[in-house]
Amino acid sequence: MNNYDCIQILFKLYCALYQCFMKALLKHILPIVVIFISFGTVKSQTAIWVEDFDDGGGGRWVLENAPGSKTNPTPGGIVGLTYGTNAAVAHDNFVINDRNTPELNGNVSVGATMSAQGQFVRGRHYACSAPSNLPNPFVNGAQPGPNQSLHITAYPTCGTLLYGGTPQSDDWNCISDPDNGDIQTQTEQIAYLNQNIDASGKCNLFFTADFFLGGDSDGIKSHGTLLYSTDAGVTWKILEDNLSSCSPFLAGTCNNWFRRSFAFPADADNQNDLRVAVRWYDDGDIQNTGDYALGASFNIDNIIISACDAPVPMFTVDHTSGCKNETFVFSDETPTTSSLYQNCMSFVASGCEVSSWTWSISPATFVFVNGTNANSQHPEVQFTSNGTYSVSLTAGNCAGTNLTTQSNLITISNCPPSANFTANQLAACADPASALDTVYFTDLSNPGPVAIATWSWNFTPGTVTFVNGTSASDQNIAVTFDTPGSYEVELTVSNSEGSDTETKTAFIEALDCNCGGGGGGGSPITIWSE
Repeated sequence: MNNYDCIQILFKLYCALYQCFMKALLKHILPIVVIFISFGTVKSQTAIWVEDFDDGGGGRWVLENAPGSKTNPTPGGIVGLTYGTNAAVAHDNFVINDRNTPELNGNVSVGATMSAQGQFVRGRHYACSAPSNLPNPFVNGAQPGPNQSLHITAYPTCGTLLYGGTPQSDDWNCISDPDNGDIQTQTEQIAYLNQNIDASGKCNLFFTADFFLGGDSDGIKSHGTLLYSTDAGVTWKILEDNLSSCSPFLAGTCNNWFRRSFAFPADADNQNDLRVAVRWYDDGDIQNTGDYALGASFNIDNIIISACDAPVPMFTVDHTSGCKNETFVFSDETPTTSSLYQNCMSFVASGCEVSSWTWSISPATFVFVNGTNANSQHPEVQFTSNGTYSVSLTAGNCAGTNLTTQSNLITISNCPPSANFTANQLAACADPASALDTVYFTDLSNPGPVAIATWSWNFTPGTVTFVNGTSASDQNIAVTFDTPGSYEVELTVSNSEGSDTETKTAFIEALDCNCGGGGGGGSPITIWSE
């Protein structure tokens, strides 16, 4: 038994133990993960380009050793990446008919929002049964159907590996051994898109895809890289290096696919010649026990390039009818975005938040108040003329602006004052009258939005005397009553909006307080009896 046989035996034992653990773990944990992922979608980002590899790539992808490597010196190396010597045979290691594909609950398509895209349900291996509510795209032992994915690897012996060399096999591994003459050089391989993605007028782009990765647990000796180009592939930049796995590769398991999203830098905005690429790197040192899973290498499927949509404005107002110079508060309620699924179990904002507001009101007989203006998110407005007003809001973000108008939203009418008053006492002597018999009337009228301009007091009967320098046109008055009897009091207030009258009948009782004969026939007035 050579070293290679020992490694295989130990590895198969490890896989058997791990499968038992994973079956128990996934039975309880996976449903929670699936629900969590399904909520991690963007509502106001739309897919501008997708790739599901179902047509085998359609000639859109080219495989080569990484740009700048010793076997491919041009174009120049990408800043931040390490290059080694590739074996020539590495060019053959491009597998697109891959039986190991992720399962989604729908398709991915251009023009659909991220929340409407097929969501990642779980990874699958062709020897694993599909969930009962999803079609099984494969039959064990058969060639893959339309569901395909992209697989690149740096090891020639893994180039045609379909995750099990024989039907029904769960041996997904490709272990290189120097004793068997396997290649032991530092290698990398890249698959790049040879067509442009038009992101003209688009902003805050995201790269979302389903991944299945091999490599060592630290992601140092072997790992994947995402690249992008903004000049049709002449030069390349790193979108994400040392791409880590949310679900480390382990042979014989069915749920190692995972979905992640990555934000493009701002230089990808508004580009008509955007391209993307994926890269697999290995340092060539297979003596490390963490390298046994190199056969998985780099797998990717269901790539979605999404960008922000211009917002759809929505707003409300605290009331829709009122008076001139009354304050109306408008509230922007333009929907904000949720998040993109990123970094396994965390979320990142989609960057599509509303950043500008422009309010327009017609006719223009209004003013902004309380420090707000036409560009405030929640402006406050007073109208200066009667009429019906239409209100428009233009909301914008990095993708552009949209306008919404609510016609005939606000109605402004005349709002006259509301008359009211009170008196300091409701009875007084008319004959004889003293200082204690002066009745003081106080105006309690509500002026509304416009100050009261005039007051008019009227008494019935009119046998009263205004005292203390007051008159019938004063706001507050002082009165004595000349003859006994019951008096009706009326106050009329007015301003530019109109007038209002408050009448209080039998409001004041004027008494005959002359005990020497004021009671009729010279008899006293009875003021109390039992």
